[in-house]
Amino acid sequence: MQFIAPLLFLGFLGGMYASAYYLNLKTPKPEGCEDVDVSCASCSISTCGLHPDSKKLIVEVKS
Repeated sequence: MQFIAPLLFLGFLGGMYASAYYLNLKTPKPEGCEDVDVSCASCSISTCGLHPDSKKLIVEVKS
């Protein structure tokens, strides 16, 4: 009996996570969120995919 309660709790948490993930996939993107890089002001995070330096690297690789 001592092992049933934690297993039920973990199952409940897993079910809640799966439900939230599924519902999030069905949610449409709001208008205006498609072109996020237009409003990017180039912050100091150089590992971001929207950073202008990373876009230059992608263009150089494609060339």
